[in-house]
Amino acid sequence: MVALRTNTLTDRDNKYSLTVAWQQSRLLGCTGVEKRREARSQCLRRMAERLRQLVKSLNKPPFSKTLSLALLDSLAPEDYVQLLNDTLCTLRQGHREDIRRQPADTRALKLLQDLKIVRYSPQNDGDASQ
Repeated sequence: MVALRTNTLTDRDNKYSLTVAWQQSRLLGCTGVEKRREARSQCLRRMAERLRQLVKSLNKPPFSKTLSLALLDSLAPEDYVQLLNDTLCTLRQGHREDIRRQPADTRALKLLQDLKIVRYSPQNDGDASQ
């Protein structure tokens, strides 16, 4: 069997790569990739996996939500804030309240206090900037 060979070429700025597959002297295929798009795609896959894990965790006790990825995606912004509040109330074993009608500054202050109680510290893995 004749070996399949591939060559990969990258431009000077390292933004694009071109991979050529060939066998003997016959061209089998050629794939061009914009590296920035590839990195973005990897970032989106990681985010999707994190969302799947989040939904899975929120559906288990003590939260016992009935979420799906589709439902989570369809929530309005104020419903996301309410979901965060409900989750934090469960963690600190506090009383759940509907915070959607509270003024934004009151909501923000309450959520920040709750995040401090559960010792949340944001991760800085660079995903937010991509």
